[in-house]
Amino acid sequence: MSMLTFLFTLLQVDDVDEVLANINEQNDAMEQINAAMGQPIGPSADIDEDDLEAEFAVRWMSISSCASFYPSTPGMLSYVRLRCSIPHAP
Repeated sequence: MSMLTFLFTLLQVDDVDEVLANINEQNDAMEQINAAMGQPIGPSADIDEDDLEAEFAVRWMSISSCASFYPSTPGMLSYVRLRCSIPHAP
């Protein structure tokens, strides 16, 4: 008897159904985890995208108008940050 024939004798239809049920159960759990991981938590959960974009637009306009008065040379970046109150990135 070959190994393949031996394995087929051990394999039952109920076993296949059980394995498929386990796979489907794991897929459902994975989808729930992915959905949970995609949800914002903490303070970022309450942020409204429209308000955030509006605030960004206002700040960008103030920075752009301030920075346009200064020449764009590499040495001027810290001076422009100081004069325009541009925060340093972490």
